[in-house]
Amino acid sequence: MAGLYCACVVSFGWRLEAVAAAVFCTLIVALGLIDLEHLLLPDKLTLPGILLGFALQPWIEGVSLVDAVIGALAGAGLLILMINFWYWAREEEGMGLGDVNLMALIGAFLGWKGVVLALFVGALAGAVFGLTLMAARRLNLASKLPFGTFLAIGALFALFSQGRFVDAYLELL
Repeated sequence: MAGLYCACVVSFGWRLEAVAAAVFCTLIVALGLIDLEHLLLPDKLTLPGILLGFALQPWIEGVSLVDAVIGALAGAGLLILMINFWYWAREEEGMGLGDVNLMALIGAFLGWKGVVLALFVGALAGAVFGLTLMAARRLNLASKLPFGTFLAIGALFALFSQGRFVDAYLELL
C-alpha cells in the first residue's frame, strides 16, 4: 500500500486529489484481496465506497459528479447485463452482485471513462489468467475466478493512466 500511496503523490501531486486516489486505492486493494481469497465482495465496503466516491468528487480532477453518476450506473448496468446474459446462456450464476457494486464504486471515483478502461483491462487480465491456467490444466470451464480481483487491477490501471487510453481510443472514433 505504501507504494500505491507514493504513486498517488507522484501522479497527482501534493493535492487533495492524491488523498482521494489513496482512499480509492485502499478500497480497491482490500476488495481485490478479499475477492481473491473468499470469492466475495462485501457490501460493507462496496456500498459505503460508492458514497465515498461521490463525496470525494470535488477533489477529483477531470471527473465531474455527472461523469461519476454515469460511471456508477454504466458500470453496474453493464455487469447486470452480463450476469443476466450468462444466466440465460448457461442457466447458472456467473458472477455475483458484489461485482456490480464494485463497478459502481469504480464509476463513482473514476467516471464513465474509468469504468470502460477498468472493465476492459480487468476482463483482459482475467481472460489471460484463466486461459493460462486452463492450458496448464489447473482450471477447467467449471472453475470460478475472482473477477473482482481482476476488476481491481483494471481500476488501478485506469486510475494511474488518468484516462489517456480512453481519450486516445475516443479520438480514433
